[in-house]
Amino acid sequence: MRRSSRAGLTLGETLVASAVMALLGTILARTYTLAYRSYQMNIGKLEVQQRSRTALQRITPILYAAIPTSNSAGQLQPAILEPAVGPPPKSEIRFRVPVEPVDPRAPVYQIQRIWLEHGAVRLDRNTPSDSQDDRVLCQGLDALEFLVLSDSTIQITARARVPHYRSGEFHESRLQTMVQLPFKAMR
Repeated sequence: MRRSSRAGLTLGETLVASAVMALLGTILARTYTLAYRSYQMNIGKLEVQQRSRTALQRITPILYAAIPTSNSAGQLQPAILEPAVGPPPKSEIRFRVPVEPVDPRAPVYQIQRIWLEHGAVRLDRNTPSDSQDDRVLCQGLDALEFLVLSDSTIQITARARVPHYRSGEFHESRLQTMVQLPFKAMR
C-alpha cells in the first residue's frame, strides 16, 4: 500500500491531547480559585487590622493632652476621671485637658470623653450632654476598651471584625497599646 504524504493525527491521539489539555486547564483554574480566595482573605485581614490601628493612632495623641490638676489645697487631682484605676476595662474614658490657648497663670480645664457608639469612636470636646459637637475619630470597630493601670498609664484595646469573603466566618483583629501620660500639673 501506498502512504500518503499528508501527515496528521489519528482520532486516538487527538482524544489523548484533549484530555491532557482539559486536565491542565482544570489544574490552572483550581490554582487561580485558591489564589483568589487567599487574596480576598488577606485583604479582609488587612482591612480589619487597619481599622484597629487607625483607632489607636487617633486616640493616643488626644490622650497625651490629658493633664492632672491641683486643687485649691495643692492636692494633685488625676487627669483621668473615669474609669477608675484597675479592672474591669470600660468602653468610655473621661479626662481633663486645658482649654486652648493655655494661660499658665489661670488655666481653664474642660472634660473630654472618648467612647464607642455603634461602631464609631467618638470624641466629645466640649459638652458631654450635647451630641452636636461630637467628632468621629474612626469607624468600623466592634469593641474599644480603656483600662487605667495607674494615674498616668492607660491600656487601650481595639477590636474589629469583618465577614470573610463568601463564607460565614469573620476576620478578627485585636490590637493593644499602652499610653503613658506625660507628667505635668497645673494649678
